[in-house]
Amino acid sequence: MFYMTAQDYDVVVVGSGGAGMVAALTAAHRGLSPVVVEKAAHYGGSTARSGGGVWIPNNEVLKRAGVRDSSEAARTYLHGIIGDVSTSGVEPERIDAYLEHGPQMLSFVLKHTPLKMCWVPGYSDYYPEAPGGLPSGRSIEPKPFNARKLGPDEATLEPPYGKVPLNVVVMQQDYVRLNQLKRHPRGVLRSLKVGARTMLAKATGKNLVGMGRALIGPLRIGLRQAGVPVLLNTALTDLYVEEDVVRGIYVRDADASEAAEPRLIRARRGVILACGGFEHNEQMRVKYQRAPSLPNGPSAPRRIPATALSPAKSWARHWI
Repeated sequence: MFYMTAQDYDVVVVGSGGAGMVAALTAAHRGLSPVVVEKAAHYGGSTARSGGGVWIPNNEVLKRAGVRDSSEAARTYLHGIIGDVSTSGVEPERIDAYLEHGPQMLSFVLKHTPLKMCWVPGYSDYYPEAPGGLPSGRSIEPKPFNARKLGPDEATLEPPYGKVPLNVVVMQQDYVRLNQLKRHPRGVLRSLKVGARTMLAKATGKNLVGMGRALIGPLRIGLRQAGVPVLLNTALTDLYVEEDVVRGIYVRDADASEAAEPRLIRARRGVILACGGFEHNEQMRVKYQRAPSLPNGPSAPRRIPATALSPAKSWARHWI
């Protein structure tokens, strides 16, 4: 029997990074009632700390920029660098699903959020010499975003991982030119452009953010417009299972003691674990990743509990 409570939703998403936010946004626009649960006091997760780059072949941003690409070329590239499923563990069906639905996902997000993306020219594929690789690159990144548009949610946007000198707003495509500052006129021109962008924003009262935070900010607005709640300081403690079916999650306030009674959030349609991987689990890093496994250094926040990750591993290969 499934009982309705005040903490019932159709879809429960754990993690407020890019994957979790897009999952919740998709559920909302399909007529479902999702909720996003986040352990930290800020939303955005590792996505907000990242450079914000997105690698999705043959998407509308690349097409608008005049980049010549195709799903067939990208498929050739991925199969070539990943290898056979017997050695890589990556099924061809997953690659096909990524190439088919990735561009659709991006178009959906651009339609339902204020996110603006642009091509990063010259940021080549990692193996540009491989068949299907593009020396000019397939990477796109978010344009700088005015965090003032977040209103009260500006204060809880994940802080930057590290401060940029002089607090200038820098995009990925700026770095290669800024590195040429003392060696080429293009470096001087780009530094002037970056400086002017930052000064204009400050003069007009804007709080421009770039990279990963410029990706997360618009997604947060999209969730707010879709009526999706984001519960901060809410830590996942375990999955709630009825008759071998995941029906929700147990959560506890992040600042509560472990002795505090967890509360139940039920999920009528499903639970999506988008709360990261095992960056801080040394045993799993040693088992599943190549050596060396560093004892410190992961920049991802400590978010996902082992109690939830262990049972989820058996289902992971069924997800795309």
